[in-house]
Amino acid sequence: LSFPDLKKIWEFRPEMLVFDDRMVWQKKETKSWRVKLSGKNILVASGYTLYLLNPEGKPIKNLTIEDDIWDFLEKNGKIYIASQNGYIYTADKNLSLQDKVKICNGYVLINPVTNETVMEITRSVWQVSQELYVACEDGSVYHIPTGKRIQIMEYSQSYLNTYYSGIRRETSLTDKLYKNIKLLNTPNGTLAYSSSVLSMLKEGESKWKISTRIEALDFYSGKIYIHHGIRYNREIISIVNLDGEEEKTLSTSTLSACTPSQYLLHVSDKGIVIVSNCEIKLVSDNGEIVWYIPTEGRLSYISSENITVAFPDTRYRYFENLIFYSIILPESGHVFILPKEMRENGYLQDVKILYGNVVLLYINSTTGEGEILIVDAKTGRLKKRLKASDKTYAGALDKYLLDPQTIRMLQDFDFSLLDEIPSEVLEGRIGEAIANHGLENVQRWLKVLENLPFPPEVMHSLKDVMDHVQDFRLNSRIRRIDICDINGDGIKDLLISSENLITARDGKTLKEIWLVDREKWRYELPVNEEYMKNSTQPWMNEDIILLCAGDVNIDGRDDVFAVSHRFIGFLESVGEGNYKFRWNRSLKDVGWEDAFTVPDVDGNHARELVIPIWRRDARSVAEIIDSRTGRIIFTIPGDTFWIMPEAGDLNGDGTNESIILFEDYGAKLTVFSPGFEWKYEKITRFHDLWNKYGIHAPAVVMDVTDDGVKDLVFAVTEEDGGIKIVEFDVKDDIPVKTVTVEKSRWKKREEDWMYVNAMAQSENFVAFSAPVPEWRNDRRGTVYLWDIEREKPLMIIHLDAKSMILNDKNLMIFGMDGRIAKINLKGKEEKPYELSLKGGKIKIFSPEKYITVYINGKLSASGYEITNFMLSPGKKNLQIRVRDASGIEKIFFESVNLEGINIIP
Repeated sequence: LSFPDLKKIWEFRPEMLVFDDRMVWQKKETKSWRVKLSGKNILVASGYTLYLLNPEGKPIKNLTIEDDIWDFLEKNGKIYIASQNGYIYTADKNLSLQDKVKICNGYVLINPVTNETVMEITRSVWQVSQELYVACEDGSVYHIPTGKRIQIMEYSQSYLNTYYSGIRRETSLTDKLYKNIKLLNTPNGTLAYSSSVLSMLKEGESKWKISTRIEALDFYSGKIYIHHGIRYNREIISIVNLDGEEEKTLSTSTLSACTPSQYLLHVSDKGIVIVSNCEIKLVSDNGEIVWYIPTEGRLSYISSENITVAFPDTRYRYFENLIFYSIILPESGHVFILPKEMRENGYLQDVKILYGNVVLLYINSTTGEGEILIVDAKTGRLKKRLKASDKTYAGALDKYLLDPQTIRMLQDFDFSLLDEIPSEVLEGRIGEAIANHGLENVQRWLKVLENLPFPPEVMHSLKDVMDHVQDFRLNSRIRRIDICDINGDGIKDLLISSENLITARDGKTLKEIWLVDREKWRYELPVNEEYMKNSTQPWMNEDIILLCAGDVNIDGRDDVFAVSHRFIGFLESVGEGNYKFRWNRSLKDVGWEDAFTVPDVDGNHARELVIPIWRRDARSVAEIIDSRTGRIIFTIPGDTFWIMPEAGDLNGDGTNESIILFEDYGAKLTVFSPGFEWKYEKITRFHDLWNKYGIHAPAVVMDVTDDGVKDLVFAVTEEDGGIKIVEFDVKDDIPVKTVTVEKSRWKKREEDWMYVNAMAQSENFVAFSAPVPEWRNDRRGTVYLWDIEREKPLMIIHLDAKSMILNDKNLMIFGMDGRIAKINLKGKEEKPYELSLKGGKIKIFSPEKYITVYINGKLSASGYEITNFMLSPGKKNLQIRVRDASGIEKIFFESVNLEGINIIP
């Protein structure tokens, strides 16, 4: 790559022939573990081979050994090669092998019951340091010049026997001893460290050794920097001198809802760069964050007004709070990251789209207060920061309590002078006052009134307020935001539910248009009486959340659900800013702060409420509540489910059914509408994928039987990579077809399959994920684009998907790793390869592409840029898959008919 623009100059793809489990010789790209400069040339360790490349990326020479190469060191005219089989190989600069020495002995695995030897397992040499220290998998470090061995880590026999009995090669994430000892060069010696031990090595001996938790380590300017991981929600870094003594400890904040699994540390004069799967950040010497880039991944999206917003979604249930720090705008390519000063104290908890803007709810985790962030949907720039209300204090009190001069005057004012003035004087009955109290007193009181900064009734009110000012402050603890038309102008507005306060802002101007305060006593003050009517409502007697339900009573204004910890209800509009309960009912143990709404489920053209009910001594449930009547439409066992409201008419009754996937002693896929319910319970495995991907969307509806009624189409997979599409006629309760997309390696029972985590449809295609269970690490998830009518795959995208959007123009995939892939589906696809046939030999050429060929459904050949293979006589159907560097694998179909006899060597 060029620097700093990072444009590709050339690439080198190491390959080797592999006889795979399908009995096919294939060229496979090997894993590259190390790249180093060798003068003007480049050394690359990949697979079993060490390559020497020239500056143009062309191989000059190579050396292949018997096992994986983890590391190498060029020193004194020799190249020392560390391998998985425990040897150090020595070669010259021309890559001619000179010697090999066994450094790490294998482990003899013994059956503890029979005491018989099961096998001998090789143990790796992980690394070679500049001072020729060699890190071994057995927990030791070997010094080549002196022949001395230093034991860094000790492992018990029982641990090793258990470990090597269950190990999965190669380099699986379950391999706890993978690179268990690491080396770092310093001017004063070599640092050897594991996850719990740090030692300074010099002249073949350990000068000192300390025990401490080590997640990552670096050396800079005579100091050792140790990342200890997280303690009490803070990342801890120790600074240790060359004698192993701790000189300083600093801590820095972490991202909520993301647990780092790996760290990298790099220290320079700019500060400390900390890299994890959650974020990349630069930290100063005192632990303050200079800048950060969130990298959580697990992208979900919302889409409205031709705007799509992607955001990290770590939830596994609808009833969990969102916590994220950035959004991505795929159309423009812009990213908004929460400013670092706000990230230190809080997080983003919700996202909406409103009149060309992205609305974000920010929660300060220290104070609990909320704030509304308005981000431009085109540029990704922060436009405004708003509170729930423009007011700080109830009613007219802002006018007085926000003015420092007024506050000082009120604090200095002697209210006893005001208290002694009789009502006759205050009410202007001066003659009566003189008769009752005397002229001199009345004149003195009139002078007091004359010098008052505000009318006496205001002063009386402010006296009461000054005794407990904070009680008149409007609460800024925002609980929820929603989008609906509050003022009836046809433009959606922002509805904000705060603690004891409901406000709304105009969708176009963002000005405050509605405020309802639960604390009615605040408006009984004379100074606030004029605000009583518009700032309080009879229905606001509880701390509640309002959720938009749509215009149910068809008066031009949206109606709302009201949810509190003791009841739920439905408020319908009865005029400007006024609502009344259409129905309400008491509830116990309702998770009111987690309630949400979904589109119409029962055919009444209004949104429905979904609430969690926490039952004592029983499993919790989720209830779907009808907006018009408050009746329970459907009860979902548990709190782990996915719902597709208004999926389509699947039983031919003219009403759209909804689909729910939930877990109830196995996966349950249910189609329902008023008076109708259909279940599919043959697929039982549930948590294998849900625990990794979270909320699923495994089904779509489309008319595959051409009878004018929608059918259910869902995709399932199994742990070894088999994939099927199942089409079901719900109306007649009969399976239509099961199409095998990828064959299973072994025969599977129905209960061995699992619903995929993401599926989408357009008029002509369906797209679905091929997810991988969390405990499988030998392959990655992909996405298939499928022609449902021709029953053929069109494309495979090598991206592990969290969610996706599909229409006839584009497929947009939101990845688990945070990437977004947007594939254009318009226009005729030109074949990106050349196919030639000569005799029985076929040659396929595709520049800079990886080619895979299936013949009559069986994998038969593969290769990078070019592949050759022989065919026997007869008609053959070829499936040609061509994959580019971005991971998009397009699929084409060819048919060839060979005559004569070919002898295949």
